[in-house]
Amino acid sequence: MQNENIEITESKQKVSSVVILRTVYHSLAHFSNDLFLAFFAPTLPVLITSMHLLKVQAGILNLGMELMALTMPLVGHLADKKDIRKYMFLTPAITALCMSSLTLIPNFYMLFMVLLIGGLSIYFYHAIGPADIGQVSEKSLGSTLAIWNIAGQVGFMVGPLVITAILTNAAFDKLPYLFLVGVFLSIVLFFLWRKMPQAENIAPVEKDQQRKLDSAARKGLVRQFIPIVGISITNSLIRASAYAYLPVYIVEKGGSLWMSGLAVSIYFGAGVLGNYIGGVLYDRIGSKWTTAISLLGFSLSFTTTIFTSGFGQLALIAVMGVFGFMLMPTLMAMLQKNNPQDRSLTNGLFLGFTYSITALGSVAVGYMLDHFATQSVFLLNAAVGLTSLLFVPFLVEHFPTKPLSQPTEN
Repeated sequence: MQNENIEITESKQKVSSVVILRTVYHSLAHFSNDLFLAFFAPTLPVLITSMHLLKVQAGILNLGMELMALTMPLVGHLADKKDIRKYMFLTPAITALCMSSLTLIPNFYMLFMVLLIGGLSIYFYHAIGPADIGQVSEKSLGSTLAIWNIAGQVGFMVGPLVITAILTNAAFDKLPYLFLVGVFLSIVLFFLWRKMPQAENIAPVEKDQQRKLDSAARKGLVRQFIPIVGISITNSLIRASAYAYLPVYIVEKGGSLWMSGLAVSIYFGAGVLGNYIGGVLYDRIGSKWTTAISLLGFSLSFTTTIFTSGFGQLALIAVMGVFGFMLMPTLMAMLQKNNPQDRSLTNGLFLGFTYSITALGSVAVGYMLDHFATQSVFLLNAAVGLTSLLFVPFLVEHFPTKPLSQPTEN
């Protein structure tokens, strides 16, 4: 009995070390990728002015990057079968190279190709990271994924400040140094990964849980994703407006480039609190109530934001960020809890579809902004966003899963 207690204690210690190491690794990896991804929105007003782009063209550039999110289900499904996680450390360097060169590329089509490559790097990591970190802490899945999301939000908060400081001073010769930062972060991740225990030592459950995606599992995923698809589609226009075009709107209304970049930073910085609140609320009140609060608060705060200016607008943007970013950890945690045997695939499907539909929404919003008044377009998008509440009652909070096979006794 004493030996068994010692073994149990040692096992808990090993699991604890794995949770810590994976959390550190993925927090840094998520921060690194989102740090450079956040360069896009503050750079967009500069690109529109310098390259004389229509707003719909700006939306197409965003689409080019986000189209790579469509590879996430394939990457996630492959990650459930083979260990391709060891390549995640490369993504900060590749992302940094692409996103730090945006203002140095004079050709629209070359810029589109660079954003395709950058998007592939970004979403390669995002397809694998959440599943890899989420599987080691089942009891507090919402909180664990909130930590992962918070790391990305910090990257999105810091990134706009960095790139705006360079753009406002026209210090384009400093942009290559940003690529070196990405290389450094990749090196750090490489050495962290080498210290990571091997999969067979830290998570034998993974192998027990892996299976082929049969017809019943596919039907289950379809049932779970129908309301999520509805929410994503109806919410895509307002999210594209808030992320890609609100900074452009601030500049058009007479705000400085600093004001525009600060708005992006505050939006994602407030998302740190939003992710934490979303994860905690999911663990306490479930996905339906948390999702409803997020969707309603986001639409209402966005509507009031477009009628204000100055520091009052920045304060409302912070409120908007809190409500907006409550949604992601909630739906991610719900899906991973419901699908422990297909974590990476489920995560890839969710993020891939969400990012892709938002990118398509950015093209649609860009087209509308080229033809109609900005405030009218934003109000229409906010109204459409409210209709996403109709899908909340159909979210599948508890989906029955097959129990793991138990070892037979001799």
